[in-house]
Amino acid sequence: MNTMNPLSSLLFEELDCRDANVKDFVVKPTTIQYVRDFVETWHYSSNVNGLRISNVFGLFYQENLIGAMIYGPLGMANTWKKYADSEDQVVELRRLVALIILLGTLRVILLEKL
Repeated sequence: MNTMNPLSSLLFEELDCRDANVKDFVVKPTTIQYVRDFVETWHYSSNVNGLRISNVFGLFYQENLIGAMIYGPLGMANTWKKYADSEDQVVELRRLVALIILLGTLRVILLEKL
């Protein structure tokens, strides 16, 4: 995986995936270090500080990072008891961010790839 900052290598306005097929997108496990700048630039909260993180995925199109998903333990204490026998059996989506060019296709990509 390319370790270069994904924001420095691409002008997102120039990336056009409107006619792309769902199979053109790739979801890969990655690290918070790889997606941090992307999430802090494009997510409304502009922040990943303090997140308890268990899994991080990147959404790629033509090797360009265009989305990120960060999962972690539930944010509210003891909420997991409603859903499982132990806290490690429950995970929560902490951040989901994608470039606006994906508004029409993001739901399909996530449902088919994850």
